[in-house]
Amino acid sequence: MDIEQKATSAIKDIISETDYLEAFIREKDKEPCWDGYVCIHSDKNYSKTDIKKVNVQVKGLVVNPRKAKEHIQFSVEHRDLTAFLNDGGAIFFVVYINKYTRKAEQIYYSFLLPEYIKKIITLNREEYSIRFKKFPADTSKIEDLFVSFYEDSKKQASFSNTKTIPPAVFAKKRDFTGFSFSITSGHQLPTVYELPKYLEGKALSIYGHLSSVDVPIPVDYIDEINNIAVSECIEVPIYVGDTKYYDSYLRTYFKDKIILQIGSCITITINEDENGGYSIPFQVDYKVAGTLSERIRGLQFVKAAIISKGFNFGKNRFDFNVDDGLKSFDLKYLTATLDGYIKAEKTLKSLSVEKEPDLDNFTDDDYLSFNKLISSVLDKKSITGTVPIYNKILDMKIGNLNLAVTYLNNSDNSYVIVDVFHTHLGAKIINNDTREEYSVSQFTLMRSPDFLKYDNLNLPFILEDYKLISVDDKLYNDATITALELIKAYDKSQKEAFLDTADEIFDWIEKNDGIQKEILIVDRLQIIRRKRPLKFAEKHLLSDLITDSDNLQIKCCAFLLLDEQKEAKKIIDLFDETTKGEFLQYPICKFYNGENTQV
Repeated sequence: MDIEQKATSAIKDIISETDYLEAFIREKDKEPCWDGYVCIHSDKNYSKTDIKKVNVQVKGLVVNPRKAKEHIQFSVEHRDLTAFLNDGGAIFFVVYINKYTRKAEQIYYSFLLPEYIKKIITLNREEYSIRFKKFPADTSKIEDLFVSFYEDSKKQASFSNTKTIPPAVFAKKRDFTGFSFSITSGHQLPTVYELPKYLEGKALSIYGHLSSVDVPIPVDYIDEINNIAVSECIEVPIYVGDTKYYDSYLRTYFKDKIILQIGSCITITINEDENGGYSIPFQVDYKVAGTLSERIRGLQFVKAAIISKGFNFGKNRFDFNVDDGLKSFDLKYLTATLDGYIKAEKTLKSLSVEKEPDLDNFTDDDYLSFNKLISSVLDKKSITGTVPIYNKILDMKIGNLNLAVTYLNNSDNSYVIVDVFHTHLGAKIINNDTREEYSVSQFTLMRSPDFLKYDNLNLPFILEDYKLISVDDKLYNDATITALELIKAYDKSQKEAFLDTADEIFDWIEKNDGIQKEILIVDRLQIIRRKRPLKFAEKHLLSDLITDSDNLQIKCCAFLLLDEQKEAKKIIDLFDETTKGEFLQYPICKFYNGENTQV
């Protein structure tokens, strides 16, 4: 029995069943490389124009009768792979020949494209075990396979001898514009919802794009892609009665079903029927998920939809009842859960927290701390037990939230949680030498990292707290330091609210003649300089400071705001190391070009 002849005949026979493919495969070929090629014609008449060729290699294997597998492993020699690589690749066929009937039992194939071959031969062996896939019987699918291979082969041929850059590295290139893959077919291309089924089990080449290069660059090859999902956002309002809950929903197509995602909590699954279409019965599922606001909206929507027994996609009514998947859902429990989330939202709003708590990643301890916070702050209840640290500003971390709080013990073995940014604590500092006690703002010792890390930050309260303190020699100096730290916080975050609060603090200090006027001029103008270029009159004020002030630091600040770098550096070089180190930490030095300035 001539195995190779039977194998090539099997390939030629199945190719002959197609409309656009024509096989030219040598029988009894003993060459180490490909056995021939398959032509892709542009029409059914096999016109001799616009012919595309795909190299093929065929191997036969005698086997005992067996149930056809979806995949097999077959060894391919290194020298063959190298030859394929240098010629744009080849489609490699393995034909199982029944030992007893001597007929072709099953055909398997592998797309040996340049990118795939480069992946395989990195191990540098004499031969490699490669996975082959079951060859389709549908003629249109066969034609699409050859067209797809040809297009990818053409794109990858010129990169056969170049090292492939992994997608993660490629994406970091300066002129990177994106990734793509292409779908080529000799027939009608699949629609969006047909795409997952169309791509299931197929090979896929990924290409990267650079603005400086006109052609796509191969970056990855996936031998077989499975479980593809394609999503699209459908812009249509979703109502229950007259109340709109969402402006859109997410429609996701899988190979055998469609899932509609409404908000973060509701999914409607429509399975493929036996005829390949989509119809009822559908499955409605509910899961509490998402951020706090998403859960509240989701629960409100579900509650209203259950009561109404449906909802509207725009003008189209979608009816369901609890038997559609919400049978086990207790409306009383839903209401109680919803009320709890609303209380949590009110608590965070009262603390000026804008960040959404990431409830999906909350631990049991996070929920316990969150409930304590709600009970103490919103319900004004004391928490049973004592805390080891009290009357001190602490970080209260709840999931992704970080709150500045203090714990105050009661006399009855309980305590309350106090929000630092909304409550005047009457903070005091004791001089260790004299034991003298004096009042300070609770924000006196806060620095820019503190203002940046707390999610319950309430900037207007900082000035309010300073205003409640009895005036002494230290008050306005402390307030100035706080304002400078707020400016630093702006430099790190670019949030103008920090600058605005600092400016309000300086305005209050100025109205009360709290510090020297020349210091205020520099501090207020450095805020302005961060927002816009200085005007002529403002520059004139700085020029006067340079002329009239006896304070070298003030002169240096004025030079920096005027961008007179050389003059500023001359003064900085006069400072001793301690003074210089302290000065360079001031936010004014944002405008200093550094020690590289040539004098």
